[in-house]
Amino acid sequence: MRSLCRCPSVASRGGADALPSGPGDELINCDQCGRLCVDGDCLLHGQPIPVWDSVVPADTPPQERAARSVPSVLRVGPSGVHRGGLGVWTRRPLHPGLRFGPYLGRREDSRSRAAAGGCSWEVLRNGRLWFCVDAADPACANWMRYVNCAPSAADENVTAYQHRWRIWYRTCRPIAANTELLVYYGDEYNQELVREAAVQRRQPPRGGDRTKTEGVRCHATFTVT
Repeated sequence: MRSLCRCPSVASRGGADALPSGPGDELINCDQCGRLCVDGDCLLHGQPIPVWDSVVPADTPPQERAARSVPSVLRVGPSGVHRGGLGVWTRRPLHPGLRFGPYLGRREDSRSRAAAGGCSWEVLRNGRLWFCVDAADPACANWMRYVNCAPSAADENVTAYQHRWRIWYRTCRPIAANTELLVYYGDEYNQELVREAAVQRRQPPRGGDRTKTEGVRCHATFTVT
């Protein structure tokens, strides 16, 4: 799980249904040529292709709603990242330019409360924090909360970006079947994970063995650039 991250909308890599939409962050880069385009509609390569969430039946238990929303081309399962908990894996090969999202969660105006949940994104307006999308509660989140952090920028296969006040993920390279989706949150985030893991290794176990699906969480604010 990631903690609180900030995703710039312009010249960069890239909510709940009720999140506001409007002009101001409509420019995004084409993954293939890097050009800034309105709504990502590149004259040479077209728009990102949307892959929408699966419809979750109304009688689904609240704690299962996020995992059940995963698109049919993906699955949620144990992560290959050390102490990553659950992760998201491909069922078949994916090509660059697929768009997933938006990232769903509760709107939270307090940075500290959002960071405590362990899986939040900051949404910016005019370069400043506007609100956070907190996906700590799987009952109001979607599968994107389970996408883990890549160990390095070279391991990233999906990028996160802000577009029209929402957070989206898109594939940035060809991805083989049975591959875990990973997004890179920046060097500062990874250094914080290393520090947090070192602290936990020095502490004696409490209450017996931890489950395999529990991951390291850190509580800080990071900027993805």
